[in-house]
Amino acid sequence: MVGRAVAGATVGINLCCVICYATEFAESKYRAYGVAIAITLSFGSYLVINALALLLLNQVGWRWFVIIGTLPAVPAMVLVWVLPGSPRYYCVSGQQKEAREACQFMAKLNGKTLPDDFKLANYENEERGTFSKVLNEENRKTSITLSILYFTNIFIEFGTIVYLPLLFLTDTCGTSHQPPEHKCDSLQQEDLAKLVLTSMVSLAGCGAAFVLAEVVGRLLTLRVSSFLLLLAIGSMFVCINHLISLVSICFMKGFQALLNTLMWIIIPESFPTIIRSTATGFINSWGKFGGVLGSGMVYFAILHQPYARTGIIFD
Repeated sequence: MVGRAVAGATVGINLCCVICYATEFAESKYRAYGVAIAITLSFGSYLVINALALLLLNQVGWRWFVIIGTLPAVPAMVLVWVLPGSPRYYCVSGQQKEAREACQFMAKLNGKTLPDDFKLANYENEERGTFSKVLNEENRKTSITLSILYFTNIFIEFGTIVYLPLLFLTDTCGTSHQPPEHKCDSLQQEDLAKLVLTSMVSLAGCGAAFVLAEVVGRLLTLRVSSFLLLLAIGSMFVCINHLISLVSICFMKGFQALLNTLMWIIIPESFPTIIRSTATGFINSWGKFGGVLGSGMVYFAILHQPYARTGIIFD
C-alpha cells in the first residue's frame, strides 16, 4: 500500500512537470499540441500496459508483470538527466549561460539555428508566476472553470480505471441493487481483452481531439463531447446485457479521452507566458485530487451499494 502511494505521488508530480516542460519546449505555434501529444502518449501507455497484461499477467504472475511494466522507467531516468532546464527559469534566476545552452538545445530540437552571439533579455529578479496571479480578476474565471472541468474529467478517468476490472470480475449489471459476489480471482483473458479494447477507444478519442479542435474548433468540440460523455455515462443505468454495457463503457472512455486531450490543447492557450506553468500546475493539481476521490469512491461504492458505482460517475 505504501509503495503504491509513493508510486502514485511520483507519477502525478512527474506528469505535471512533463506538461509544464512541454509548454516551454514546443514552438509557440505548436505549443498546445506539444502538451496534447504528451497527454496522448500517457493514454498510449494504458494501451501498452493492458496489452502486456493480456499477454503476460496470467502466464508469469503479477510480480514479474509489475517488474516488466516498470522497465521503461530506466531510460526515463537517463533522459531526465540529459534534458536541459527551463530557459525562462534560468533567466529569472540569473543563470544566463544555462539559459543560452537550453535555448540552443531547444532550437536544435525544432530544426532551427541560432546565431552564436544571440542574447537573451535580462529577466533577473522578475516577478514569477504565482497563484495570486492565476486567481486574479483577469484569470480567475478561466482558472476556476478549467480546474472544475479537469477535476471532473480525471474523477471519471480514475474512477473507470478502478471500476472496469471490478465490473468484469464481479460480472454484475450496473443497475443491480444486490451486492456483488466477492471473488478473489485474477482477471481472465477475456476480461483483459476488454481492457485492451477500452484503451484502444481512449487512444482513438485522443486522436479525434486533434482533428476536431482544428476542423470544428475548441469550444464547440468541448461542449458537444461533454454532452455525449454525459449520455454515455447515463446509458450505463440501462443494463440490457453485458455487450451493451461494454459498448457504453467504450463510448464513455472515448469521449473522456477526447475531453482530456482537448483540455490540454486549450489550457496552454488560455494563459500568458508569465503564469502559464503555474496555471498548468494549479489545474493539474485539481485533476489529481479528482483522481484520488474517483478511485476511492469506487471502492467504497462497490462494497456498500452497487447502484452507486454508476451514480458517483454520473454525478
